[in-house]
Formats: sequence, C-alpha cells, structure tokens
Amino acid sequence: FLKIERLRRLYRSEILTVPVERGDNGTFGLGLSDDNEVLRLHHDANAQVIEPGDQVISVEGVPLGRGPLSRLLAERFAERQAV
Repeated sequence: FLKIERLRRLYRSEILTVPVERGDNGTFGLGLSDDNEVLRLHHDANAQVIEPGDQVISVEGVPLGRGPLSRLLAERFAERQAV
C-alpha cells in the first residue's frame, strides 16, 4: 500500500493508504515531481485510488523522506506486482 497525502485545501490534507498495482506495461504509471507529487497518470490501472495532486509519502510503511519513489521501489519492491 502507498500512503498518500491528498491536499484538499491549502492548509488541510487527508492521509490515505491505498493499494497500487502495476499496469500491463509493468509500471505503476505514476508521473511524479521531485517531491513525489503525482503530476499525471500514464495508464488507468490506479486511476480509482490516485489522482494528480496526491503526494506519495510512504510505501508499505517505509517513509520516502526526501528520496524519490522510484529508488525505494527499485531497492525494496522491484518484484512486487502491487504495493
């Protein structure tokens, strides 16, 4: 599960834990900023749970800190079909 922060207003956010799956091309299909904010979805596999503007803050309880999501996924979750 990814933990995301969904900004509702400038000073209010909601923390959600959502399941995310790889699409047919083997990726999670998330176009991210340097701060792990979702800028766009490259396929529809996760469109029901993630939307542009969400910020990924952890994966399976492992906080991202200042590192990119791609590094954490490659190091710890490369073989997983879903997180």
